[in-house]
Amino acid sequence: MQAKYDAKVEEIRNLQSEDEANVAQQIDSSFLKEHHILENRRYPIREKIVKLRQILKMSNLTQLLDFNPQVSYRLAERKIKVSLELLLM
Repeated sequence: MQAKYDAKVEEIRNLQSEDEANVAQQIDSSFLKEHHILENRRYPIREKIVKLRQILKMSNLTQLLDFNPQVSYRLAERKIKVSLELLLM
């Protein structure tokens, strides 16, 4: 049973690492390099993940994919206001 448990834990870790690597690859680090938050060099994906976690103060970069209703609400509210302003012109 212990071996099965260990194998399942390892499988879950690998999937999480894969998801986190996908998120890290989508992040353009040029802004961070331009503002001297990161050194201006190429980072291997594992090192980039660690650096981004430190900068963003996150334990896992996949948290960036989580839905945040407050942000969505504010964005929708702004679009409505802009639409109303355009209609009133």
